[in-house]
Amino acid sequence: MKNIDYSKQLDLFVAEVINMAIDEFKNPENWTLSTRTLNGVLIGYELPTKSSRSLLHEIGQKHGLIPLCPDDVIDLKISQNHKPEGVIVISRHGEFMVRKKKA
Repeated sequence: MKNIDYSKQLDLFVAEVINMAIDEFKNPENWTLSTRTLNGVLIGYELPTKSSRSLLHEIGQKHGLIPLCPDDVIDLKISQNHKPEGVIVISRHGEFMVRKKKA
């Protein structure tokens, strides 16, 4: 696996979230890159609504990052035919598909 530095993407992601000034996104300047998930971002708390969780996921994906709340799990989405459909984040607010990085 490549050793990729996602710190620039994190800086852009955090700057965008700060500029949005959404109350549910608390202290984005304290969010950190995960040491367990290559492009994961640990936000340190659970978001209160599905819409805020979905919005944060969309912004993160735009920057090639996976925002993670403490109870989130990354897993494979498997079809009824037992074939992998992709990677998902499972949160208390549902499943969020992780887009493949474009080559």
